[in-house]
Amino acid sequence: MAKSGFDAKLSPAALEAKSKRAAVHGLTKAVEHLRTVSQGRVPVDNYDLHDTAWAGVDESALQGVVSYSTPYAVYQHEVEELDHDPGRTWKYLENPAHEEAEVMRALVAAELRRAFRK
Repeated sequence: MAKSGFDAKLSPAALEAKSKRAAVHGLTKAVEHLRTVSQGRVPVDNYDLHDTAWAGVDESALQGVVSYSTPYAVYQHEVEELDHDPGRTWKYLENPAHEEAEVMRALVAAELRRAFRK
């Protein structure tokens, strides 16, 4: 028979705090994953855009963010007609966000499972 590692002695507040810490940790891993994947696709004329990638988590809202901060980041992301080196493309952040969604969910779920093992 399988045994659960769940500790029923935790108060609701402690359970919530433990869950939130695990979710933040997992979400941090997820946005870092997305940042890394998107950096592999971002246009690289001189690496300025590539090097401005930032990933972070708003812990109170449990929301992750990946962004690029050059003045032309949105233009490069939205204009399909621009020429890019092979493997580099427009929608360098949006497409990986969709394509890697399952991986990112799995990263969060793994941290939540890990938090409640003994």
